[in-house]
Amino acid sequence: MRIFVTAISKGVAAVGILLLNAVLARVMAAADVGIFVMGLALLVGLTTLAKGGLDTAALRHLAIEYKRTDRRSYRAAERAVYARVLRFGVYTTAAAEILYLLVAPAFGIAAEPAVTVFIALVPLYTVVYLQGAQLKAVDLPQCAPLFETAGVSTLAGVVIGVAHAVGNDVSPLAAVGAYAACTALTAGVGRAILHRRGVASSARAPDALGGAPIDLSWSVTRGYFYNSALTWVIQWSVVLLVGAVMSRQEAAYYSIAHRMSYAVMFVLLVFTSVLSPLYAVLHERRQREEIGTLLRNSSTAICLIAGAIVLLFFVYGDDLLVALFGADYVAAYAALLILSLGQFVNASAGSNTAVLNMTGHQDTVKSAMIVAVVIIGGATPWLGAAHGAAGAAAAVATALICQNIVLSFHVYRKLGILYGPFYLRVRKSPTAE
Repeated sequence: MRIFVTAISKGVAAVGILLLNAVLARVMAAADVGIFVMGLALLVGLTTLAKGGLDTAALRHLAIEYKRTDRRSYRAAERAVYARVLRFGVYTTAAAEILYLLVAPAFGIAAEPAVTVFIALVPLYTVVYLQGAQLKAVDLPQCAPLFETAGVSTLAGVVIGVAHAVGNDVSPLAAVGAYAACTALTAGVGRAILHRRGVASSARAPDALGGAPIDLSWSVTRGYFYNSALTWVIQWSVVLLVGAVMSRQEAAYYSIAHRMSYAVMFVLLVFTSVLSPLYAVLHERRQREEIGTLLRNSSTAICLIAGAIVLLFFVYGDDLLVALFGADYVAAYAALLILSLGQFVNASAGSNTAVLNMTGHQDTVKSAMIVAVVIIGGATPWLGAAHGAAGAAAAVATALICQNIVLSFHVYRKLGILYGPFYLRVRKSPTAE
């Protein structure tokens, strides 16, 4: 039942991202859409820097603390995480604004007002992301998708669409203003849900709450941060690269194709949202067989559904692009097909990243992501310059396939679990046959 509800929540969020992109494509020129998506990519990157891996660390620790009867340890951990994230968010915003407004013009980069607003959103955006992680930890994964980029985009798409429908012109700055308002609204709703759950952060200092302290040292969070940063490079930085190497219009085409290809990842995101805390609990109980069963069953379901979506894109992808975004965006069709194939391999590999993160092997994920980042960083400028958005998509698809090969190797080496659709093999011990 929880997976079904989470699927609905993830579906609404995924549709919301497409809604935002469709609305922007209808009300603004492709170059202006490019400014918006590049600014959003920068916001997510700076938020990743501000979080410093604390959202994933908090998910792991809070999920374990929540299962215990003493809530004091949970509240102390929660309060410490929020205090640190907000502080880092403010520092990141200040540094980024200074660099963008003062340093960028020296390199011939004109400052866009819309981008400065996106940068200012970093502290609030970190809170929304952390709320999403916290909701997973307290057994509310069905709510978590609404407190990520997808959830905020859903609200922003509706607001911008309504504003245009009543006769208002929508510029990139106005669109970002709507996005900022929706971010604030999302944070308020998250606070209300957590308060109703009885786990909203106390106003007292962490030490006054009692309970065991949570370790937030860099040695604990750095693995999660590296993984989050590398994930941003893989999923978001290409938009900035395409915009810089080619044009803002090509950045818009790539962003549209990238967002539509995420439909292939839909089921993986659902299972990961639900199962991530469970992986941590099962690992603490040393139940590797159960972890392996979850990985095999989820990857099987993901493979079947993701394959159907890829087939749909091959047959009707160009018609969907025209219907949703307009005739100009049929130029994104080749990029959509290439990205969909890469996402199919990524999805069929299952929750390999999540299970490594939740079992304390987050440092091993870094090596797989570094492989992907090297491919993207080296191939995107070259292929993008030659083939536009489709070339950038080819670089990303290749990176995703290579990344999952390395991740599957680490799952087997560290946990002794070799799995795939319809297949499972668990070693008697994680280090030897």
